[in-house]
Amino acid sequence: MSTGGVEIASVIRHRPSFAAKRPSGPSASLVIHHSSFVISHSSFVIRHQSFVILLLFLLSLSACHQQGEHSILPPDAELRPGDLVFRLGGGLTSRAITTYDRGGRYSHVGLVVDSAGQPMVIHAVPDEHDSPSDSDRVKMDRPEVFFDTYNALSGAVARHADAQAARRATAYAWRAYRRRAAFDHDYDLADTTRLYCCELVIQAFREAGAPLTLPPQHNVNAPWFHIDSCYFPSDLYAAPELRTLYTF
Repeated sequence: MSTGGVEIASVIRHRPSFAAKRPSGPSASLVIHHSSFVISHSSFVIRHQSFVILLLFLLSLSACHQQGEHSILPPDAELRPGDLVFRLGGGLTSRAITTYDRGGRYSHVGLVVDSAGQPMVIHAVPDEHDSPSDSDRVKMDRPEVFFDTYNALSGAVARHADAQAARRATAYAWRAYRRRAAFDHDYDLADTTRLYCCELVIQAFREAGAPLTLPPQHNVNAPWFHIDSCYFPSDLYAAPELRTLYTF
């Protein structure tokens, strides 16, 4: 496509001799306005093309990184139903958690379940939607997605001493996932209709008859929110009933 500027320059260079006299009056104004329109139109086309190129570039970058393609989970890691998986994220929420959980190594936790013979992770998490219409809720992901580099800077896998109790705990996680339990933004352990990550795992082992031994709950007083009592992932990670299998 020729730009308006090139067309005008071509006309000027090759104009015939009878056009050597500069037009005046209404016709001159019309030519000037027309030239301005052509130049403005050309600038718009250039800006539009630049925007399209930038958009295509960003989309290509997004397409290059498929969730689970770059995972920090060791390829030889063997996960069993009832295993606890921990990760440290790099987002603002993760940083807030580790800031108020002094010395805490992880910002999120999930529970491994068996789905048609394949290990999957059920976890309660905000801001990780599967579609534009999705909401903050209990969801299920492949372990590679849970530990994708987009979500995880480091991670760990821990196993409960009672294998049967751990397997029973997965039943609660499945129920929470199937009813699409909403994420508990109030971090209220007394209300299990909504769940946050630690709450999901704690309730799962309580219902399995093998409650985790945990420290007193934390009070969080931040400039933008207040939580009367909650647990952090590090509280679960330190439970004496758990044995760490992998750290990475």
